[in-house]
Amino acid sequence: MKAVAIKIGWALSAILMLAGCQTTSPLSKPAALDNTSFMGMWTTYRHCEAASDLDTMRLDARLLDHVAQQPVIGMGHDALLPQVMKRWVSEPANRLAVDPKAMAVACSLHTGQSALSAGHYELADEMFHAVLTYPEGMYPYYIQQAREGLAQLNTFEANASDRPALPSSFITLLASTASGN
Repeated sequence: MKAVAIKIGWALSAILMLAGCQTTSPLSKPAALDNTSFMGMWTTYRHCEAASDLDTMRLDARLLDHVAQQPVIGMGHDALLPQVMKRWVSEPANRLAVDPKAMAVACSLHTGQSALSAGHYELADEMFHAVLTYPEGMYPYYIQQAREGLAQLNTFEANASDRPALPSSFITLLASTASGN
């Protein structure tokens, strides 16, 4: 009798385990970065580096940042862990030859530097702060360059606030002289 109860217990346990495996939903896997999307990302990066239009560069930087924030490898490596343990699991290593986050941070820095040179200080500020959202340990060069850009930006803004504003009549006269009237 005892042997039959043990066999029934084992059989019931096996049935419950097999049924449990069939009733759980499959892990949702984010799409891995395939070759087509990687080439699109590379094209966007190269466009950002070569562009001169600041609005286009801003769009490229935002697109690259968005793509870089997506998981590269959709393995669901921590999906079965309790929430309390997930904080100790690191993100899987990037297996691409090029780091998408480095491409995004480089484009943001380049856009910020170009905006600063062109006198578009709000865009420069936005892009330099976007660079500072990336981990300093992984991208120290970009972080340092962004801080230097913000320091230059603060210097420009401080100098601009020290200068008296030009009278509107002078600006009108200057504009009419420049247009040839």
